[in-house]
Amino acid sequence: MPRLEWPIGPNGPIIDVRIRIGAEHEEALASGGLPIPQAFSVAGLVDTGAQMTAIQQILAQRMQLPVHD
Repeated sequence: MPRLEWPIGPNGPIIDVRIRIGAEHEEALASGGLPIPQAFSVAGLVDTGAQMTAIQQILAQRMQLPVHD
């Protein structure tokens, strides 16, 4: 497993991450002739105990992804 050695700031372990849609969603858009959102970088909080990944609603909307509460 890769190791991250990064200073932990006052807001916790924040790193730059790339957000992109998954291959299945990309294939569905492509087969429908719809545009595929480009990947982009955002600041992400590392949570070693997390069981899932979540992004802000505004980021999901930017990528035209369905939003789940």
